[in-house]
Amino acid sequence: MKRVDFDLRSEQDVPLEPVTHDAQLFKRVLFRAGESQSALQMLNSTEMKHGQSFSTHRHPTMEEFFYVLEGRLDFELLEKQVTVSAGQVLRVSPGVPHRARAIGDTRFLTFGIAIDP
Repeated sequence: MKRVDFDLRSEQDVPLEPVTHDAQLFKRVLFRAGESQSALQMLNSTEMKHGQSFSTHRHPTMEEFFYVLEGRLDFELLEKQVTVSAGQVLRVSPGVPHRARAIGDTRFLTFGIAIDP
């Protein structure tokens, strides 16, 4: 495979696709596994309307980072409530069950990084 030293993508050029664990939600996958030289599994952009949520799920071999751009996400993980507001980022360790609900219209980025099991 030919090495590419940089790659510029525009969110507007990436089609919406259903979120794997919640088909009523949609995301834009900006980068997928194998499209970079790192352990990045995905870089997603997601918008949720007030009150929308994603169900409890976990990733045994992936660490996730949720960076909120606008609005707020109320997470439930390890029997705790954690609120992530615009400008904040939440890291979720591999295997940790988590779910979230949008408070207000919310935009966020999700970074998934593969780990060695």
